[in-house]
Parts: sequence; structure tokens; C-alpha cells
Amino acid sequence: MSAWIRIWVACVCLLMTPFALAAVSWEALSADEKRALAAHQQEWDKLDTATQEQLRSGAQAWLGMSPEQRVAAAERFARWQRLDAQQRAALRERFEAFRQLPSHERQRIRQSFQRFQGLPKYRQSELLQRFQRMRPGEREAFMLALRAQGAAERGRKFWRFVPPEERADTIKMMQSLSPLQRRALRQRARGMDMQQGQALRRKLLDMTLEQRAAFLRER
Repeated sequence: MSAWIRIWVACVCLLMTPFALAAVSWEALSADEKRALAAHQQEWDKLDTATQEQLRSGAQAWLGMSPEQRVAAAERFARWQRLDAQQRAALRERFEAFRQLPSHERQRIRQSFQRFQGLPKYRQSELLQRFQRMRPGEREAFMLALRAQGAAERGRKFWRFVPPEERADTIKMMQSLSPLQRRALRQRARGMDMQQGQALRRKLLDMTLEQRAAFLRER
């Protein structure tokens, strides 16, 4: 199992960004960390602070996994090893782009990936092959369709939580908003869960047109 620990730690280090932190001596590590990082014991005090922190982060992630998660992590790393330098660089760029997304977008992507993982293996393979055969323009259209589908699903969920007696007033309120005000409302609602979104809706319903316009102008 120690070999898999070293593999996972290395995998995490490939994606970590260095942080300015104080160096940690080998003796200061926990017993679990020492077991996970045993392969680095002799060189530990010679490593720079950023590398130490990356290795510790990888070890802590490994220690927090279930046996099934460790097997999956090992499989991911095996796939990583089969990539050439150009493919690895492209993956790092996509990972960095993912980190720059707003939290609600990252959550949406994670949920989509979880749904994908829940599909039968043959279906996953079919979808991947279909996506890989697409031309750049087709891929962009495909991603736009996915985003539109996600927006439609969020809209259906939103209306399920609106009491029937408030739906007419909510529709009237939404129709009264200008395109600029609707954009401001979307920005305010971004990242909210359903309960927070409904609280915002009720707050807007209780406002006059002037109060609503002033509220949506606020940053």
C-alpha cells in the first residue's frame, strides 16, 4: 500500500500551487503523516517549504480516503502517467481555469461530473468518443446546450418552491424588470442556494418599483 501512497502524494503535488508557509521538521509530523511520507524521511529537512506543504497536503488527502477512493485515485494517476508532456500541460491549464471559476460554476461542474460517473461504463465511453470526434465549433455548441439545460433545470426547481398564491405576483414582478435589472438580479442570486433565492424573491416582492430599482443598482 505504501507504493500507492507515494503515487497519490505525487499526483496531488502535480496540481498544487506553492504557498509561503513555515518549514516543518520531520519530528513535528503526525504519526500518520510519517507513515504516508516515509519515502521522503531522509530528504525531508532538505526540502523547501513549498514542497513540504505539497507533500503533506497529498498525504492528508490520501489518509482521508476510503479504500474505494484510494483505488480510484490510483487509477487516475495511472491515466496521468500515460499522458505526454503536452497533454499534461493542457490538463494543468484546464485545472487552473477551473479554479478561477465562481464557486457556483465549480459546483455545477462537479455535479455534472458526478452524474457522468453514475452512468454505465459503456455509456461513458460512448459520450467521450462522441465529444472527441466533435470539431471545435461543435464542442462549443455542445457546451452551450449543456449550460442552457442546466439553467432550465434550475428554473424548474425555483418555481417548485414558489407557493401557488405567489406565482402570479412573482411573474408580474419579473416582467416589470428591465434587461439591466434582470442581469443585476442574476448576479445577486449567483451562488445562492434555493432557500436564499426564495428569501431574495420575497424581499423583492415586498418592495415598491422604486425600492426594487434602487436595490438592484446597489453593488
